Amino acid sequence: MSPRKGYRKPATSCDGCLAWGVFTGMLCPACWQFARQHAGGECGACLRRQPLKSGYCRLCWCQARRNIRLATGKPTSAGRVMAPWLRQVGALQLFFVGMHHHRGASTTPRPRGVGRRGRPRKPPPPAAFRPVSRWCQPVLFDGVPRDYTCSSTR
Repeated sequence: MSPRKGYRKPATSCDGCLAWGVFTGMLCPACWQFARQHAGGECGACLRRQPLKSGYCRLCWCQARRNIRLATGKPTSAGRVMAPWLRQVGALQLFFVGMHHHRGASTTPRPRGVGRRGRPRKPPPPAAFRPVSRWCQPVLFDGVPRDYTCSSTR
């Protein structure tokens, strides 16, 4: 059965990460992908039954990553560095689906002269300036006396 014309699916929360948004199915796209790659079990931090990566659910991984970013100002994803932060997760920060888009590792600088999509950037336009000119407006009537005192009569 297809939805009626003009129907818009209402916003709901994801069963995996509790993120709020409009998406197809019961899971947001990120949780759906995470569930495809990891087996389920009980999370070591929040004790929920979810797909697990190294014993922790996706929501706890996201929270630990956020705590690291707030505490140190540097993003990280290495397993040994994340382990102490994963054990410290006590409360979870809820978020909206699709509000954070990853654009690759933030620690890796872009190659010089390469734009977002990989092609070289346009060169900057040449500097604008007024052209130098040595030309002057010549006098139209040179030496002709002018009398502006007379008035015209009707």
